[in-house]
Amino acid sequence: MGFLQGSCSGPTLWNLVANEILQETWPENTAIQAFADDFVIVSHAPTKIKIENQMHAAIEKFINWTNKNKLQISTGKTQYILFSKLTRPPRIRWQGETIQRKHTIKYLGLLIDDKLNWNAHLRNLSTKSFTLYQNLLKITGTNRRFSLKLRRMLYKTVIERMLAYGATVWCLDPPVRIKKKLNTIQRPFLLALTGAYRTIATSALQVILGIPPLYLQLQQEARVTAIRKLNISLPDTLTTLVPGEAEKV
Repeated sequence: MGFLQGSCSGPTLWNLVANEILQETWPENTAIQAFADDFVIVSHAPTKIKIENQMHAAIEKFINWTNKNKLQISTGKTQYILFSKLTRPPRIRWQGETIQRKHTIKYLGLLIDDKLNWNAHLRNLSTKSFTLYQNLLKITGTNRRFSLKLRRMLYKTVIERMLAYGATVWCLDPPVRIKKKLNTIQRPFLLALTGAYRTIATSALQVILGIPPLYLQLQQEARVTAIRKLNISLPDTLTTLVPGEAEKV
């Protein structure tokens, strides 16, 4: 079963099929989430045996739905990640085939690691930003053909937007380690914007350009998004605003 890719009715027809499984009653402490045709089953339990039982019950329900609608699932692409200090991880199976455990998974563009320290995601951002940095140099050149205003606009609208993706998940209250890494990622772009000597301090570049440290920019956007768009109440240590009040500010 499938829908013609690019067809006008495809998304609507798929929603009709997918909504059936999303509205099912799931085992205790278990939920399902989906984005397009990417499904995630989340479950938590205090013991290894209980998490195995819950997950296998959820998988059985999911398989019944796929069989009913003649859908095929790629078990090779099916993985699980465990957020726990268990020395022996649970064995999760899909119709007798063991699902591979991963210490880092990519979902909706975010690299999520089992320690939730976001090291893998930051490494990925660093790699992507270096490519963007090289492209920025190619576009603007070394002869200052582009004004500082245009260079700054490129940074704010392209580079910073890429780095800000998903910040609500990982940059609400970044530790010093993440702050330093984001400063390191930001520095080459600030040098490219100003043409300053490489010995100049990053903080000086930020002041000259009027561009705040990257971690502050992402932190602010993450908190505003959490409060205003996601309607999430944040701890008092982060902000005194609550979702209802934020709309009035």
